[in-house]
This record gives sequence, structure tokens and C-alpha cells, in this order.
Amino acid sequence: GFSTAARTARAPHRASRARRQRLTRITSHRTRRGMYRTMTLVPSFARALRITARPTSQPPSRWVVVSSRQRRQSHRKVDGNGGEDYTRVKHQPDANAHPSHAIPDDVVPPPHDAKRKKKPVALLLAYVGGAYKGNTHNSQGPRGDTVDDHIEDALFAWGGILLPNYRSRGLQRLKWSRSSRTDKGVSSLCTVVSLRAEIDPEVWDADAEARETAKEITKLLPNDIACFAVYNTPKSFQARRECIMRTYEYLLPARVLDAELEGGEARIEAFQNALRAFEGAHPFHNYTKRSQYTRKAKSTFSPKLRDARGRLAWEGQEGATMDSGSNLDDEIEGDSEESDGDEEGDVGDIATDDGDSSFPEHVGNRRNGTYWLFGSDPNDKIGPSHFRRIHSFTASSVIERMEITAEDGSTTTMSEPFVRVSVRGESFMLYQIRKMIATAVAVSLGYVPLEFLPASLSRPCRAAMPLAPASTLYLYDVEFMKFRVNLDESQPNRLEKLVPSDAVRADLARFQREKLEPALAPSLLNDEWDLFKENLAQGNITEDVATPILEAYAAYRANRDEAHARQDAEAAAAAAAASIHVIVIVAPVRIINQSLRRTLQRTP
Repeated sequence: GFSTAARTARAPHRASRARRQRLTRITSHRTRRGMYRTMTLVPSFARALRITARPTSQPPSRWVVVSSRQRRQSHRKVDGNGGEDYTRVKHQPDANAHPSHAIPDDVVPPPHDAKRKKKPVALLLAYVGGAYKGNTHNSQGPRGDTVDDHIEDALFAWGGILLPNYRSRGLQRLKWSRSSRTDKGVSSLCTVVSLRAEIDPEVWDADAEARETAKEITKLLPNDIACFAVYNTPKSFQARRECIMRTYEYLLPARVLDAELEGGEARIEAFQNALRAFEGAHPFHNYTKRSQYTRKAKSTFSPKLRDARGRLAWEGQEGATMDSGSNLDDEIEGDSEESDGDEEGDVGDIATDDGDSSFPEHVGNRRNGTYWLFGSDPNDKIGPSHFRRIHSFTASSVIERMEITAEDGSTTTMSEPFVRVSVRGESFMLYQIRKMIATAVAVSLGYVPLEFLPASLSRPCRAAMPLAPASTLYLYDVEFMKFRVNLDESQPNRLEKLVPSDAVRADLARFQREKLEPALAPSLLNDEWDLFKENLAQGNITEDVATPILEAYAAYRANRDEAHARQDAEAAAAAAAASIHVIVIVAPVRIINQSLRRTLQRTP
């Protein structure tokens, strides 16, 4: 589909098809507005023809004459701005967004600094999440409900975001990506956000972490959010994809375990044993909202639901937050404002009438969501998306207290005693950490048998597990792989790997001591813990339900171990047979080599 000028260009020169193919080169490239085809001519042929190669269906304003010396103009000048300065153009959010996300008419961007360039950067942030509904941008809620909103506003006021990219397409224009996503009530000490920001490259000349720049951004943030470092990263760096390990900490009030009463040490030990049962790679389908990780959820596409790279995404996918308002993904951990009604055990996704004759054979109580399947349920498949790997899950044996100092430093008080829980894993699903901790508490108090935990981590088991409060959960640390792009001479002060220095670690520890812990201390006294403990006593995993499930799991495990042993024996036999064939083939070669060596030694 080229224009008439291009199709009839051969007539004046009487050029054959083969000659035109030698003199032209047609390339295709995709932009956000569709597929474009470009015809490039050698200089002499282009000057003779003076043609403009463009699809007839595209508006001429987006195309220019292309030759070896002329290229397509920058989209900043011809991207439908109507002749306006690109830096003064506003792109309002989606029409379905909350009205508070609209850019005010009187907004004035900061003065443009000619030294600044659009560079890929990574921000190291910490925040107290009690006042926010998570850290993930949600265009459906009021502006300022999430941590992302305040970070974007601060970067815009600082000059790191141009007006055309501000509040537009749900951060998609900025290539926004987070190392971990937290929801309502969850805090963080080490969240890394990667994006494309306008920044002066000289800020990294003296300091690879640009701590002074981070302090400038912190001044524009609320008191419960702080930026500690700004890193220079390659274009390929995406915080979520490059993060290989996440560590969460949880403060559990000692009174929930009756740790200070008689037998408290035994209950803490039982709690630790229950936590260790979750270590390793398992399907954690019973410790999340299972419906968000099914094929049906993945097949739910929407033109307004896209990932960090702008591609269509399904509702359960990490990064699918742009203009949809979704708060669900593989890394999310915390509470959800929309699911308070059935979050306890997630029974609403799986429980139906026991009289359903089409349902597979099972034992247990299907009505309360705790049963064992002897067949496959097509509506509740367990797949790879339900698997996670936990590297360590520990709890302190010593009961701790926090020293809370007043802002003026006049008084110091001690917090409610608590047990510190730490979990380190590659990634976590919705509610996973809080459900695992709540189940471990139920085991320590005798409401759930310890033997039930391995059964709950097997595919045929369906169990409605309890959920612990979110107020004392926070992200403690993250780890990243090395940058995919090697260090080059143009980036002399770029780190090989995103690792905070000792100075930044000290700043984070100060934030934890002065901001985070004083905010978490009152949460240890909340009545929600007493209600949580009462609900554990009324759990769904009763003895009459757990016994048949444990019997079915014992047979399931025996069959699985037998199958694994048979596979290992077959693999060993195949390896032995392969080694015999190798010996048969190689042995003659060795004999021939020895004969040749002897012959050469005899030769004078």
C-alpha cells in the first residue's frame, strides 16, 4: 500500500522490478500508533525521483520524505500537538479514572533544566503504609490513596517528569516498575521503583547513589515516605523482573501465642516448627485467593489493562495496574479493600452445595472449603502459577520490645511485647504471608495439627486457611541480579549490581527506628488481634474434617514416593545403559591410539 508516486516511479526511468529492488530497501517498524513501512532509496535515485513513501491510509502529517540523509522527525514535534510546545502538552488520564486524577488547568511545571536528560533510574524508597491503600497506582480511587501517587507528584515537582508524561496512562509512559507491591496497611523499608526520569547525569559523578538528589526528592514527599538513593541503571532494568529475592518481617504480639504464660516456650517452638513446614517449593494455592491465579483469570483481557511494557495483561498478572485500578498480582501482599467480605479462607471461590453430583469424588467438608479431591476439578485447576519457593521462614525465640521515643525526645516508652517473624522467598502471592503465619499460630495453639500443613501444600487438597492482620507486616529487604548490560565507558559510575551502601543502610535503619517502629507500635495493642485469636478457635479444620484428609494424603504421598522411586530407577538404568554403549564405542578408539603410539615409537 504505497502512494501512487511510489508505484509509478519506475516509468520515467524505465527501471525494471529487479533494479528497483536493488535501489530500494523497505523496512517495517511498529510504534504505538500502528505498523509503519519505510522505503529508503539510494541518494542519487532519491534525488531523481523525489518521492514520499508512506501508506496511503496514514495521515501525511506523521510522515516525511525518507532517504539516506533524511529521517522521520521526532514524535515530540509531530505527535498531534497542534504546533504546541511538547513540554506544555497535557495528556489527561483515562475517562474512567477518578476525577481527582485530572491535571488541573492551573498546574505549572517547574522550569526546564537543559542539563537534564531522560535516563533510566531506580529509586530506593521506604514508607509507612498505614495511611495508604497500598503502593500501587489505582486510577479508580481518589488521588493520594497510594504511595505511587505521592512519588509521581514529588518527581513532577522536582522536575523529573515532564508535563506530557504526568498522570498519563497510569505511569505507562514512564516505564514504571516496582520491586514489590504492597497493599493496604503494609509498609516497606526497601522498595525499588524503576522508571525513565529527567535527570542531570552529573549527579552520579561524585556519588553512585546520588544521595543528595534523593534528599531533594524526599523534601517534596509526605513525612511517612522517604527516598534514600537514586541509581543509574541500564534501559533493560525493570525492578520487578530483576528482583530475585524478597524478605518480609512481621511483628506478632506475644499475647496471641500466650508466650508469657505457662508453656509459652513450647508454644513458640511449635510456632517455629510450623513455619519451617512451609520452606521449599510448594503449591500455595490454599494460602492465597486462588481465583486470581487460574487460566480463566489469565484469559480476562482488557484494552485498558496493560503491564509495565504496555502489553495486554490479565487481572492476576504483576504489573497490570495501568488504567484498570487492579491491585492484584504475583507479588502483592496485604489486605484488599474490595475483598473484605470473603477474605477469611477464600471460601467464596470454591464452596458450593455438597449435593452437586457432577463434582469429583472427595472427602472432608466441601461446604466450608476444606476437602480432598480424588479427581480433577476443571473449575479449580492447580498450575505452575500457584507454586512459590520459600527459602527461610523463622521466628525469634526471644520476646522483644521496641523503645518508642517521642518526637521531641522527652520521653521513651516500651512497646507491647512481640515475636519477630522473618520470611525470605523469591516471590509471594496475595495474602500468602499472612495466611501462613495465621496457620502457624493455629498450630501452636492446638487448633490445627502440624501434620495437616504438608497435606495443605499438595495439589488435591483444598483448605480454607485463616488470615492474620496486615498492620505489622512490612517489606524488609530486596535482592537483585546483576545488570544485564556490562559496564561501559560512558557510564563510569554505574554500579554492577543494585546493592545499597553502608551509609544508605544506616539511613534506612534510622527511618525504621524513628518512623516505622513508632507507627507499628500502636498496632500491637489493637483489638483486631483478640478477634483474630477468637476466630482461630472457630476454624474450619476440625478433627472430623482433618482425619480423612490426612488419611488420603498418606496414601497420596506413598503413591507419589513410589512413582518417584520408579522414575529414579529407570533413570539410573538408562544412564547405566548409556555408559555401556560409550565404553563399547570408545574402547576400540583407545586401542587404536595405543597401537599408533607404539608404531610411531618404533619408527626411527
